Amino acid sequence: MARAEERIALGAASILFVNIVQLVLNVGTFIIIANLLPTSEIGIISGIQILVLGVSTLSTLSLHQAVMKFIPEQLSRNEPAKALYTLRLSFFSVLAAATPLSALLFFAADPISKIIFRGEANPLWIQVAAVDSWVFALALLFTGLLMGQHRIPRASLLQIVSFSVRYLLSAVLVILGFSVLGVVIAYLIGDLVLLVFAIASATFRLANKPERVPLRMLYGYSLPLLLAVMIGQLGWGGTAFGILQIDKVFALLQLGPSQLGVYTVVVAAASIAAFAPTATAMALVPTLSSISARGQRDQFLKVSRAYTRYVSLIAVPVSFMIASLAPALTQLFGTQYLPGALPAAAISIAVGVTAIGAVYQGQLLAQRGTRDVIIATVF
Repeated sequence: MARAEERIALGAASILFVNIVQLVLNVGTFIIIANLLPTSEIGIISGIQILVLGVSTLSTLSLHQAVMKFIPEQLSRNEPAKALYTLRLSFFSVLAAATPLSALLFFAADPISKIIFRGEANPLWIQVAAVDSWVFALALLFTGLLMGQHRIPRASLLQIVSFSVRYLLSAVLVILGFSVLGVVIAYLIGDLVLLVFAIASATFRLANKPERVPLRMLYGYSLPLLLAVMIGQLGWGGTAFGILQIDKVFALLQLGPSQLGVYTVVVAAASIAAFAPTATAMALVPTLSSISARGQRDQFLKVSRAYTRYVSLIAVPVSFMIASLAPALTQLFGTQYLPGALPAAAISIAVGVTAIGAVYQGQLLAQRGTRDVIIATVF
C-alpha cells in the first residue's frame, strides 16, 4: 500500500509540476506575442493548434492511454511478451492513422485557409502544423509507454524540456519577426524533441518474442476512449478535444480569428484549477491497473478513497481563488482581454466543483470501464 501511494503521489506531483511549468511558459510567451502580434494572428495560432490537436487526437486512436493501462497490467502478471505485442500493435496502428490524416491536412492547406481562416492564414503555416500533428501523435504514444512503465517522472521531465523549447523558441522567433510561422515551427521542434527523447528513454525489449493479445481487448478499450476524448473532456498531454475546444471552434467559425485570439488568451487562466485532478487521474491509471491485475481489491479501494480526499482539498479552493483573480489575470495581456474575465471565472469554478470525478475516471480506466466513461462524458 505504501509503495502504491508513493508511486501515485510521485506521478501526480510530476504531472502537476509539468502543468505548472507549461502554464508559466504559456502565459509568459503569450504576454510577449500578444503585445507583438495583432489579435487576428493570435486567433490564427489558436486555430492552428486546434487543427493539430484534432488530427493528432484522431491519429492516436487513444492507444497511448491503452498502452498506459495494459503494459503495467501485463508486466504485473509476468507477461512481457504480451506487453511487447501491445506496444508494437499500438505503434503501427498510430502510424497507419497519423500518416494519411496528416497528409490530408498538408495537401488541403489552401482550402482550409480559405474556408476556416477566411483566407487570413498562410497555407505554409498549416502545412507545418500538419507535420507537427504527425510528430505529436507518435510522441503521445511513446510518452504513454513511459508512464505505463511507471516512469512518470521521466515522462514529465521530457515534457518540461519539450514545452521549454516550444514556448521559449516561439517567443524568440516572434521577436525576430517570423510571426505565426515562427510559432508553428517552434511547436514542431518542441514536439520533435519530445518524440526523440521519449523513444530514447523507453524500454522496448519487454520480451524476445511477442505474444499475441486479442485485438478486441486493445481496441475495445481504446476506441471508446477516443470517442470520449472527441466529444468530452477526457484526455491528457493536451489531447482532450470536444467540450474543451468546441467553444474555440465556434469562435473561429462564427466570429473570426481576431475574436478567437481574445478568447484564447483570457480563458487560459480557467484551466489552472484542473491541473491537480488531471495529474492525479493520469498517475492513478498505471498503479491501479497493476493493483487490479493482482486482485487486491481492498488496496484498490483504499488508494482511491485517499486520492478522492486529496483532489477535493486541492482543486475546489484553487478554483474559487482563480475565479476571484480572473480580472487581474486577464489584464496581464492588456485591457482588450478584460471582457473574458467572467467566462474564465465561471469555467474555473465549474472545473473545481467537478474535480472529484477525476479519481472515478482513473478507476474506470484502470478497470477497463471505457463504456462507462463514454456514458459519463455524454451526460
